Amino acid sequence: MGFWMEVLVYYNPNCSKDGKKPLLLGSKGGNMNSAILVCNMDGSNLERLTTDTALITEAIFTLNGDAVYFT
Repeated sequence: MGFWMEVLVYYNPNCSKDGKKPLLLGSKGGNMNSAILVCNMDGSNLERLTTDTALITEAIFTLNGDAVYFT
């Protein structure tokens, strides 16, 4: 998780249906690849859901909030 505290760019936020968890896409510097991250609304408990080995442009929670769709 320490690596993601150094991420320079967070973008394209999307909130869970209950409003408790934002999904973020994160990228280091000029890297085109991104990772999906989730945390509490206050920014605590940042958790990486994917690695940063692909270009991810969109991430949303499923309707029941149990999973994440991404492209």
